[in-house]
Amino acid sequence: MKRSKSVFLLFQSVLILAENLKVGIADTDLQGSISEIADFLQGIDLIPLEKIRNREPLTYDIILIDTPPYLTNQLHDIFLLSDFVLIPTKAGYLDALAVKATIALYKEALKEKPTLKGGVILNMLMHNTNLN
Repeated sequence: MKRSKSVFLLFQSVLILAENLKVGIADTDLQGSISEIADFLQGIDLIPLEKIRNREPLTYDIILIDTPPYLTNQLHDIFLLSDFVLIPTKAGYLDALAVKATIALYKEALKEKPTLKGGVILNMLMHNTNLN
């Protein structure tokens, strides 16, 4: 699985699980990276996004939503379902330009949901170099 965003999400899930919290993942990425390895995830449940959309009672402390690595019409709605939006990006000039559109979508969702929190995190850093 070379999809760094999904790997980052899985890593966060394991850290959350280590804190004895119940974690679920909704895999909305059409690549289905997380769904492909669902049988190997112990203690982490896959949740259909529809259950979250329908506001079904869920018994998770934290639910992480893996989204596609590109802009979709679905992102705005997913942002509105969320309490916190974390936008991973690579540390490069072109990546910074590309993430601007995602940040703009976040700001639009923020207008509808002022309690929405968010942040950007740098992913896939190359240590000991100035080439990112």
